[in-house]
Amino acid sequence: MPRRNLRLIPLLLGVIALASAALVVWRSVGRSARPKHAAAPRWPLPTDSQDAELYAAFEFQANGKLDEAVATFTRILAKDPKSWIALGSRASCYEALGQDAKAVEDLERLAGTGLRNSNPWWRIARLQLKLGHKEEARAAAEKSIQIEAKLADPYLVLSELEADKNLRRSLDLLEEYLQRAWKGSVQDDDDRKKVEDSNSGTYIRRLVAMFRESLPDAPGRDGLAEMEAHWYAALKYADFAPLWTTKYRTLEHLMTYLRLAKAHGDPDRARFARAQEMVPRLKAEIRKNEELPEDRTDAGRPEPLK
Repeated sequence: MPRRNLRLIPLLLGVIALASAALVVWRSVGRSARPKHAAAPRWPLPTDSQDAELYAAFEFQANGKLDEAVATFTRILAKDPKSWIALGSRASCYEALGQDAKAVEDLERLAGTGLRNSNPWWRIARLQLKLGHKEEARAAAEKSIQIEAKLADPYLVLSELEADKNLRRSLDLLEEYLQRAWKGSVQDDDDRKKVEDSNSGTYIRRLVAMFRESLPDAPGRDGLAEMEAHWYAALKYADFAPLWTTKYRTLEHLMTYLRLAKAHGDPDRARFARAQEMVPRLKAEIRKNEELPEDRTDAGRPEPLK
């Protein structure tokens, strides 16, 4: 790697957090709007440095001034077409602006610089999936896995590619994603939240669909499928990582299971009793670590978590 790029690594690490925070704000208010009244992160600008233009680009990016950031990164790339810092950062700006095809172009250029890193590939996979380019998305996801086998994010793309044609395969890949995510190998926390939401996340929705297919067409099938899905998810989380790590998610799904079991009836009384025993034990353990406010350990309460 060129010596100049090595020297820029501390700079990059220092501004990534600021840039990421700004992009989160950007996403939350919509692509066509600019974040309002956001605190403007700043750091001393070494105007006499050869890297002053790069500092300026990062500051534009961190403050949500994405058009200005793109223009500045473009000037940098005109001088140094293989600048991996500028390529990756401009791709992030393009993605936040909704210009996904341009983001893919920059990420492909970044991957072509010889940088041995899975980052551009899983980002390409996600964007190609969004653009409807399924084969390109699959190839990029598989390339990412080849470079970094532990990474979770490409498995989410592969799961999405199977969702409409093989639900069981899609769930297997989604569980591969979750297992790796719970071991700390996930890059996009926003995607993870969308997958894991216990009420409407991708994982629980696909589990409900799977159980619904297995149940006879009769009144109450949807409620029973939801009940089975939450019980399955509660136990499955212990497979993703040790229960002391996943106990919060397990508790959420157990509470929902108990509510549905009371509403629809569960013929498996032993399972119902087991869930009733597990809930107060998990809540007590969570409280011990100050993860929950004081609350009753009544297993029948459907809303214990705030």
